[in-house]
Amino acid sequence: MLLENLPQKIFLKDRSSVYLSCNENLDKDFKIKAEEIAGKTDYDLVPKELAEKYRADDRRIMESGQTQDIEERYIQDGQEVIIHTVKTPVKDKQGNVIGVFGIFWDITEHKQAEEALKKSEEKYRVLYETITDGVAGGPMDGRVTECNQAFADMLGYSKDELTNLTYQQLTPKRWH
Repeated sequence: MLLENLPQKIFLKDRSSVYLSCNENLDKDFKIKAEEIAGKTDYDLVPKELAEKYRADDRRIMESGQTQDIEERYIQDGQEVIIHTVKTPVKDKQGNVIGVFGIFWDITEHKQAEEALKKSEEKYRVLYETITDGVAGGPMDGRVTECNQAFADMLGYSKDELTNLTYQQLTPKRWH
């Protein structure tokens, strides 16, 4: 009941990467019932190149005996999405690896937002560095903690020399 109520997709495979079981969230993606997944392999469920990658990951995890976080591509409703997968080896009472347990979830929107933020930051950086007006900023105590090259050039300092100087140190005393 616990596994069926989690939003993540969960599976269990044997030592040969043959599915033993999965939760209902995963069976919806594969378009088969959870009870029908036993005996299937990734080759039965996803394109060949993904199946080969998933199986290589399974082998690496079973051989290393270590849990791993993996960011990878996945096909969901005919669309490629980005997922975060945690795979861990399953061991018997003697400590022998007998399979792999996995849980994963869709992080496509998160990755798209991350990429959009990177692009926005790059646009800002280019604008900040190429604008001909001097621009500086810092905390309320008046220290310069960042500035563009135009600001440094206006004052005859390097950007590094300006770091942590105060605006009072940079302006004539009569302006204080």
